[in-house]
Amino acid sequence: MTKLLSSFILISFFVFFQFVPIQVYAQTQNEIRLTGTVKSTESSEVIPRASVSIIGTHEGTIANKEGRFSIALEQGKNYKLRIRAIGYRPDTINITLSTSEERTFTLQVAPIIGKEIVVSGDASRIEARRIMHEVIRRKKEWQSKLNDYKCSAYSRWNLRTLSGGDTTVQSVLESTADCFWKKNKGFSEIITSRRQTANFPPELNAFSVGDILNFYDNRIEFNDFSLIGPAADDAFSSYDYDLTGTGLLNGASVYQISVEPDLLTEGFSGTLWIDQSDYTIAYLDLSPSKSVKLGPIKDIHLQQTFELFENSFYLPVDLRTNVDVKFQMAFIPEIKFELLSVLQNYSVNKGSEDSLFGTNRHRIAPLADSVDTSKWAATRTIPLAADEAKAYHRIDSTVALARNDSSSSINLLDALQYIDVPSFDHVQGWRFGLSKSIRPVHSFPFTVNGEIAYGLKDMQWKYELGIKQGLIWTTSTSMGFSGDLSGGFHGEVIKEPVVLLSLEAKYFDDLTQRGEAYGSIFNTITSLVYNKDYQEYYHEKGVYLALDFTPSIFNLSVDYHKTQIWDAGQLRIIHLDTVELNTKKNYGAIGINLERHLPFGKFSGKYDISAKQLGSDFSFATLQLELTANHKFGALGISELTTRFSTLVSGDLPRWNNFFFESRSGFFSHGSYFRGLSPFEFQGDRLMSLNLEHNFYDLPTRLLGIHFLDFLDLHWLFHTGVGLLDFSHSHTYSALTTGYLPYSEIGFGIGNIYNILQLEGTWRLTHKTGSNFYPTLEIKFSF
Repeated sequence: MTKLLSSFILISFFVFFQFVPIQVYAQTQNEIRLTGTVKSTESSEVIPRASVSIIGTHEGTIANKEGRFSIALEQGKNYKLRIRAIGYRPDTINITLSTSEERTFTLQVAPIIGKEIVVSGDASRIEARRIMHEVIRRKKEWQSKLNDYKCSAYSRWNLRTLSGGDTTVQSVLESTADCFWKKNKGFSEIITSRRQTANFPPELNAFSVGDILNFYDNRIEFNDFSLIGPAADDAFSSYDYDLTGTGLLNGASVYQISVEPDLLTEGFSGTLWIDQSDYTIAYLDLSPSKSVKLGPIKDIHLQQTFELFENSFYLPVDLRTNVDVKFQMAFIPEIKFELLSVLQNYSVNKGSEDSLFGTNRHRIAPLADSVDTSKWAATRTIPLAADEAKAYHRIDSTVALARNDSSSSINLLDALQYIDVPSFDHVQGWRFGLSKSIRPVHSFPFTVNGEIAYGLKDMQWKYELGIKQGLIWTTSTSMGFSGDLSGGFHGEVIKEPVVLLSLEAKYFDDLTQRGEAYGSIFNTITSLVYNKDYQEYYHEKGVYLALDFTPSIFNLSVDYHKTQIWDAGQLRIIHLDTVELNTKKNYGAIGINLERHLPFGKFSGKYDISAKQLGSDFSFATLQLELTANHKFGALGISELTTRFSTLVSGDLPRWNNFFFESRSGFFSHGSYFRGLSPFEFQGDRLMSLNLEHNFYDLPTRLLGIHFLDFLDLHWLFHTGVGLLDFSHSHTYSALTTGYLPYSEIGFGIGNIYNILQLEGTWRLTHKTGSNFYPTLEIKFSF
């Protein structure tokens, strides 16, 4: 569970880190700093996130959540500072400093909405569309003249956990960077300096802005989403606008316009404040629409402000992002991402080298990690809040202590990793075992693994000993991110060999299960509850050799089995044809396996040959093909289609090698398999099947206007399957096939229950039995 949680947090970290911007400062001997706190004139309460800009320049900063800001000034020089905050009247202050000072500034309350629009709904929507038409028209004019720009930026990202209403800062990452954008080339950045809490190595602080999130863009790209911007050229085909009020924002008269995409649009909903004088976006407060599904991310809140540069271009000067990640499971804390960015020092249409826009768009300057802590404290664009400063001290000291402790202590968990989870089936009874995989040198791809187990019912020892040696390999660097249920997080950089060609050998004496859809944990539950196993078993002993070729575009392996197979005389052990009790048969086979990842899914194929020339008592050849395709239909949901084809090419299959449909295991089911069949209900030497599942997310309830279940974020699903199993060759035993009529089923389900459960109901349409309705539960992590 922790690894799955960690994987999702890592994905979320990189998905939303691209929202962050950055900044560079060069401190001179005559530079001093103004540190200020912005408060309300009426209540004396601090005003968080107020912006402070130097009039006549492209420089500025943002106050932190405690209303504190810090800005570099030149000693003895007169400046005009403009202080602004949403919901307050802006103020302009003349200031000249001879030494660094700390002051308090106040702003008067000025509600954004000065006048609500009280007109018919149609009239307010018509007026809103007129305003947005003008916004988009003017945007096209100045964007057509924008060829390139450069800016500096500062960004700070916090990860917090929520417990009992209180938040705890678990990490802080800061960076400054030079950012570049060029028409038809896109965006790139060079991180010039970075600092982070000690639970993150510098290598994980690898993005500053990422790709600047500019809501003037036609499409906002992140992860696998391409969201339509509220000011896109084609926005009117996807958005509804409504004029809800007028008033003052930062001293300027503005229209307040609500934005809402239609049900099938992946876009944003929220509010735009449009300047009445020049029809520009002065401020916005948006969230992705309900059709955008991001796992357990329950709320994304984005705010952005634009300013005029070179008297022509409206470019973002800040971005404030809050992301709430809430797993609907006990004991897992709510996680909050906070990103605060400020962009400044724009230089527009001055030319940019094409070399800046190569394959690597996020580069690190050679001295980026040469950070002097005192210098950061003096020149940090946005001062640390109190809890952020405490987090630096707490985390850095805790990590240092943990490193000292780990160097001299023995971890009990390391010993527990040798113990396998006990399992139960009706052949072995309770099975207890020990296993371990060891790589003596982490950077060298040689692995030794072993397992020993004992069954209390069959009273037999089972064992396995294997090695795997990489023959051709390279080294890759990956980033890991992990957390625990107490809310602690840390990141690490992992350097591992990437094996392109390897040789594997294994000697074993164990039970081989027939049925791959469910592992020992599922089978233990169904064996105990339903008093029967999903799998069938046979006792196999021998050697396994494999040569694996694994470049990035496909995986190819050739394997060889030379084993002996016994009928152990126990429940659900396969009885080989004409084999007497406790006798053995020789089995020798060569297999060729191919797996290829495709842009839309995955293809796999397997060809097996068993022949007397290979030391086998059997002669046959089989071919198995599988194709999985998935496609996202925007707000309509996502479909996954799995088709399988297996056939006997030559010879005659022994019963234990027959093809069969993977199906439900008692009450449990797996996607892309059948839900309405019993295990091994149909068998044959030729199989064709198709399984389709479509996830509508919450589209049905949104269409019906049912919103009281929104907080659960349930997914509504449809699935169906059809399959054919028969014999194309002669065989010496009887088995039930689907005959001339293919088996078919249809079902519906509710998914994303507590982020891990999917409840389904399935009806058999053909080959009906006494009961043709099957409720099943699938454990399917939705993050």
